[in-house]
Amino acid sequence: MSAHWYSDVMTLCRRLAPPACEPATALLSTWCASSCSARSAGRSHAEGITIAGVAETAWPFLAGTAVGWLAARAWRQPAALAPTGLTIWLSTVW
Repeated sequence: MSAHWYSDVMTLCRRLAPPACEPATALLSTWCASSCSARSAGRSHAEGITIAGVAETAWPFLAGTAVGWLAARAWRQPAALAPTGLTIWLSTVW
C-alpha cells in the first residue's frame, strides 16, 4: 500500500461518485434505505408487520442517519461518497 493511501482512496471515491443531486433527494433516499434495512432486520427477528413494529426497529437507524447528516454537513455535498457517505454510514450503523 502506498504511503499516500488517503489520497488514493479519495481519488477512487471521486471516480465512483454519482452525479450531483439535490440534498432533499439524497436525504429522502438515505432515509428510505435506512427504513428498508430496519424493516429487513425486524423481519429476520420474526416481528410482525405493524407500523409500530417498523417504527420501533427503524428509529435508531433514522436517528443515526440524521446525526450523520448533521455531522457531515451533507447538504453541501449530498452525493459525495467520502467523506459524506462514509460519515452517514458509520453514524447509521454504529
